[in-house]
Amino acid sequence: METTDTAKPTVDALQAFLRGEISAVESYDYVLEHIRRHECRSILVECRDSHEARARRLAQEIERRCTPVSDGSGLWGSFAKWYEQGAMALGDDKAVAALESGERRGLSQYENSSAALDTEAVRLIETELLPLQRITHDAMVALEKSFW
Repeated sequence: METTDTAKPTVDALQAFLRGEISAVESYDYVLEHIRRHECRSILVECRDSHEARARRLAQEIERRCTPVSDGSGLWGSFAKWYEQGAMALGDDKAVAALESGERRGLSQYENSSAALDTEAVRLIETELLPLQRITHDAMVALEKSFW
């Protein structure tokens, strides 16, 4: 598929989602390196792996549209790293709360994206990415509650 002016908003949105997924992977990696509560690790690894799979799927879709793929998490990734480092310094519970906040932000972005997307991209979001985002968000909500 050739990228046209009408496809640009969709590709831009897909690139933004990709940067968000890359940022999520980086955030989970950081927390996994530093978390002291080891019983959380399996949930964190599952969520990290889910974000990595979504990043791969988005990259495939962007490449299918004959567009170069973003290679990093961008400005949001830099902020997310800074935020995670601060939260991690305050304890495991704060780090998990920061991850949940990121999951909530990602969920909102996917849920409110259809206006900027073409039909194929809406289908990708609604049938593949959004359901997985709901799962990782719910996992972080449950994990966050386990600290109370």
